[in-house]
Amino acid sequence: MRAMLINNPELAQAILCEVYEQVAEDNAPHPSTLDLTGIPVIALRGDEGVHGIMMMQPFGFNSTIVGVAIRPDYYGHKENIELVRRGVAQCAEITNAPKFLMAIPTEDKSTLRLAQQVGFKREGVIRNSFLRNGKMIDQYLVGISV
Repeated sequence: MRAMLINNPELAQAILCEVYEQVAEDNAPHPSTLDLTGIPVIALRGDEGVHGIMMMQPFGFNSTIVGVAIRPDYYGHKENIELVRRGVAQCAEITNAPKFLMAIPTEDKSTLRLAQQVGFKREGVIRNSFLRNGKMIDQYLVGISV
């Protein structure tokens, strides 16, 4: 198992296309239309293949927003917790940021559970901030300090 920085926008785009239907906000552009060149991507490779990716975006000078995309074939896989932990460690090494954040729609209980198993803690709620099926829903803001 390993989590490593990759320079493969095609792989990142393919994985985002796989998860798009389950995680996309209404009216979000399809990942096939996005240019991911230059966006830091960490591949989460388990014993059986690439489980997913993590992407990073700066949030101020000391925090980074991370997004985790696990491929549907690996939902609930026993290696995911350790892979995401390793991904967070890689993010810390790359960015030197002491804090990582994720926003998780409140309906996505399995995503919240994964984040908490990795060590993220609920830090708040962003009200009416995610459009799903024509309805605005809240998101949990979760964070981890490294």
